[in-house]
Amino acid sequence: MQRIVNKDGKIGFADSLGNVAIEPRFAFAFPFEDGYAKVTDEGKSEPVGEYRTWVSDSWYYIDHDGNTHPEIFDLQGTVFDSTDGTPLNQAIVKDLTNHGATISKEDGSFSIRVNDGDSINIGFVGYYPQTIKVASSDSVYWHIAMKETAPIIEPMLQKSYSTTPGVTMTVLNTDGVTLPIDSLNVVWRNNTNSTVLFGEWFEIQGKENDQWKRLPIDKKYMEEGACLTVFTAIAYILETKSQREDIVKPWFYGKNLNRGVYRLVKTFHFDNSERQDTAFVEFEIR
Repeated sequence: MQRIVNKDGKIGFADSLGNVAIEPRFAFAFPFEDGYAKVTDEGKSEPVGEYRTWVSDSWYYIDHDGNTHPEIFDLQGTVFDSTDGTPLNQAIVKDLTNHGATISKEDGSFSIRVNDGDSINIGFVGYYPQTIKVASSDSVYWHIAMKETAPIIEPMLQKSYSTTPGVTMTVLNTDGVTLPIDSLNVVWRNNTNSTVLFGEWFEIQGKENDQWKRLPIDKKYMEEGACLTVFTAIAYILETKSQREDIVKPWFYGKNLNRGVYRLVKTFHFDNSERQDTAFVEFEIR
């Protein structure tokens, strides 16, 4: 579906062959996405920097047949720390019904398309998650206060890096953790133009005197100086411009994984290359 404009400036849609599918009648319309387009019958164009944007108080959604869907609306809000009001950047807002997701901006704000009656989950590293049922009759701008968990596992997002730019990992664990660590919830992000493959192997290193050292394996998982742990030879696919969750279970480190600064190390490679690259994410347990 592509947008078309008539002589009066009204916007409609045509199919890929140029046949008019929805007669021009909207003051403004966004392109179709996942089967729906956001449209309005009124509003005005306003400048935003060197560009312009359409402002309206009466947006709604239509399907490919032009039918309106009042049950679909944009839920907007901010996520912040309940103690001091600090905005939480990169909080993950998920729609548990249609599995859509978004990430809060630097000022804590977010916008996500939902259906009336959907349940959304808000998560942020080291904070208790919240699940809320939404309704179109409620306010569509929410202020969501998040409370810290204890202890806190806090990823240093600015220190997620790899030997090839564009591939990064982030530790989530929005449900909080207890010591010793049972599992780490990791999100891989691939911002390159190639498919990435990674496996189950991982290593955790601890920081001592500004040096990274391999975390020792718990003695009960060692035999004659060798670790008895074997990783399953499974390859996971991370498509270009996408993200994927991964669960790391560091049980063989035992109580050696305590409070301190660590980094998770995992290898990966591109589907068109035999070279092995490495991704790192530093995090703190406190």
